Amino acid sequence: MRCLLLPLLLTAACASAGIDEGRSPTVAPFDDLSLSELSLRATRALASHRYRQAVELYRALSDREPLDPAHRQARGYALVRLERWNEAVEEFEEAFRLDPTSRETMLGLGVARFHVGDLVGAQSILQTGLDTFEPGTDRQSWKLVVARQLPGIQIE
Repeated sequence: MRCLLLPLLLTAACASAGIDEGRSPTVAPFDDLSLSELSLRATRALASHRYRQAVELYRALSDREPLDPAHRQARGYALVRLERWNEAVEEFEEAFRLDPTSRETMLGLGVARFHVGDLVGAQSILQTGLDTFEPGTDRQSWKLVVARQLPGIQIE
């Protein structure tokens, strides 16, 4: 899996959470929604910068499909945008437990740990992510973006 979200997630982590207007439409009861409709609404909420709504929709998806790490990862991204760092750490840790090979999850966990002040934990998980790249691939890009966006994190 290529790390397509690396610049997006790091930029999101360093941007203000003010993008979320804070006036998300009221989310309808989720029990009435099919899994595919719930997933579609969650994806749209995240893409439309309605992060609070996305958090709730992805929580409902995780409740229905507790073994799917993608829901936890996406909820973690929304929490990063809201700068709810401790909750983001929890979501990314669960996503990582479910899929310890996902670079996007490792990146999200590293960013969230960085922002709660766990520099050792952030560096460790980001190094683990870097180590999954073969020489000559996106490895250098990962290193450069991490170095630029997360001061104090050294990965080799």
